[in-house]
Amino acid sequence: LRISTMTAICSINLNIDLGILYEYIDLSNDSYPYVKSCQYGTDNIKGDFKKKKTKRKKKPVTAKRNYFQNQATLIIVISEERKVNLKIFRNGKIQMTGLKSKDEGIVACEKLIDEITRISKIDEKISGDQKIESIISDFSIVLINSLLRFLSIFFWINWSFFLPVNLCFRFPEIQSSYNCLIFILLVMMILKTGSIFVKQIRDVKN
Repeated sequence: LRISTMTAICSINLNIDLGILYEYIDLSNDSYPYVKSCQYGTDNIKGDFKKKKTKRKKKPVTAKRNYFQNQATLIIVISEERKVNLKIFRNGKIQMTGLKSKDEGIVACEKLIDEITRISKIDEKISGDQKIESIISDFSIVLINSLLRFLSIFFWINWSFFLPVNLCFRFPEIQSSYNCLIFILLVMMILKTGSIFVKQIRDVKN
């Protein structure tokens, strides 16, 4: 069992003016961690905010796109190989995806708090009359994506001794087969409620 990514939620106990956060966010990458990009509102994107290309369904001309005006999305790079997708809401609630551990989430939140503290010296309205403190509360892992890899000869049985054999003497064309070099990859999603979803990706031949 190997953890692929985790989703976590927490709070920094501040009401944030996301417009001010977006306006003064620092995207310099002098050292880790740093903010790679910030998105807020409709077309407001700063920095490198690349998404995977997906096929979009055509919508009627009269259809209006829905945007979340009460949140901003930041990509925070915490190391050369690791980055975290962080959504910050006006009420200080945070949702993070792409985590490998709780520590990565803490590092990303602390970077956000440092940015808010720095910006408050430029425009104190970013947090109103609230005192900015490095307090991260209610941290919780709500989803774990895991990868399972099963070897088809998991049990200590010499199946090659039994296979291939005829399953039915009346239908000799029906036979069983066995390949000891086939691996099965499964993706497991573990929810906070205890529910588990397992999906087979593909068979991998060694």
